[in-house]
Amino acid sequence: MTCFAFSRDSETIQDHFLNAKMAVIEQKWAQAITKLSEFLKNNPGNFAEEAQFWLGFSLERQASSPEKAFEAFTKLTQTYPNGTWADDAILHQITLAEKLIIIGKKSYLEFLVQMLDNPMDNIRYQAALALGRIEDERALPVLEKMLNDPELGLVAEKLINNIKNQEQPQRVKYMDFKNKSILHDNHNQTKDEAYYFSEEQFDLYKKLTKSENKWSRAELVTFGLWHVMPEKYFTQYYNMSDKDKELWYYIFWKKNDPTPTTEINEAMLEFEKRINYARENYYYFDNTENFAYAPWDARGELYIKYGEPQTKLTYPGGESWYYKFLETQFQIKNFVTNIFGRAITFGQVVHGKRFRGYSFHRQNVYWRDIPLSSDEIKLDDLKKYEFQYIFQPVFYYRYDHNGDKFNDFNCSIETKNSNVAVRYSFPLKELDIEKGEEGYYADWMERFVVYDQWMQPVLENETRKVIKNNSKKEIQKIKNIHENIFLGLSQGNYTLGFKVYNAAVNKYYVLMREFKVIE
Repeated sequence: MTCFAFSRDSETIQDHFLNAKMAVIEQKWAQAITKLSEFLKNNPGNFAEEAQFWLGFSLERQASSPEKAFEAFTKLTQTYPNGTWADDAILHQITLAEKLIIIGKKSYLEFLVQMLDNPMDNIRYQAALALGRIEDERALPVLEKMLNDPELGLVAEKLINNIKNQEQPQRVKYMDFKNKSILHDNHNQTKDEAYYFSEEQFDLYKKLTKSENKWSRAELVTFGLWHVMPEKYFTQYYNMSDKDKELWYYIFWKKNDPTPTTEINEAMLEFEKRINYARENYYYFDNTENFAYAPWDARGELYIKYGEPQTKLTYPGGESWYYKFLETQFQIKNFVTNIFGRAITFGQVVHGKRFRGYSFHRQNVYWRDIPLSSDEIKLDDLKKYEFQYIFQPVFYYRYDHNGDKFNDFNCSIETKNSNVAVRYSFPLKELDIEKGEEGYYADWMERFVVYDQWMQPVLENETRKVIKNNSKKEIQKIKNIHENIFLGLSQGNYTLGFKVYNAAVNKYYVLMREFKVIE
């Protein structure tokens, strides 16, 4: 029998490394940087190469110092030129170099040029793509060799045309719609039609881009609204004066306020938080699309629409995001917008079903001759979800009311001349019957705010409603609670913000409803 003896010191070193790596897995970047730096200082031997890679990765993900991340990867490639992690480190350096050049650090151009002579195809190709995106003609020889590549050929062709100052390929016309109502829940396209952006949306997008990478708050808000607002509403907004835009913006978000009986509008705050985060973390510059600057790339577009994904994986040139509530995985190219419909595609899961034919280019995406199993998505459904999840303007935000909704809650608004009656009902069993000093009771809070057409409050009230009786059984005989709120309002258009809640049972009901008073 052979016995193996393990050193206690080697176990300790491994434990320290795994502890530092756990911070990377948990995406605690500052903590990971501190732990990995300390580990490398004290352990220059075992696990040092991998630790150096994850240090560079953490610095890159922290995003505050891309130069330090680049230096960390450089140290790895110089110390371990033939190591396991060297090629991955170079690919990350290519991504970082492109970022740094975009923000004016031209010294990193030489690194990209050197990588054009790397013996590894994927490194040469990624360097050429990076140089092509910044219109450096030194990328042309490698880009021309890439034209026959099934995955990168179209991208290479686009970059070559741009560098040579030729017009964009005419295939861009596939974004023009015959049916301009595509964004208004019209799914009557034929099988061969694709769901992209309408001509009007495309033209508005071009108008929003800028020749300088400087953005005011108002410009970021407008660009963000392009991603979340239906075309007809965005067009109205875009053509308004600055003063009217401010009022319209307030009204739009107030009508989408998840807590309409309070002054705080959580949806608007979330939207503004998302556009700020997208601007800071997902910047974009791509001359190949004949635009100048946009405030963010395709990652920012998805983030503004859906928020932070449940899981996020990074690979050279892109990221994979999974949203649990959509049951869908997206593949996203870094530093490119999706205005041409090629930067965001589906991954291996779409609306809870498997998608086995994933490719960045749609002409290669479907395996038409192999029957689909029951857990695989059909082509027609794929096209529908492509429109719904990728191209349709949407803002997904779920506010947590910290409770459960009342079941079987009903509310109606009746108007007769200037008299308005708000009638609501819900089952008594939704409340607890409690014993008090004067017998038994069931209670709830009722709060409402009536807004005028400008969403300014004109009436508001909060009342504690109580049902009392000396006998608990008598209260229990009441199956449904019926209540009325009577209002006196002049002629006009109004919106009711209404909330019923009970803290004891942690239940609530919130609604917002428009109504009109005609004298």
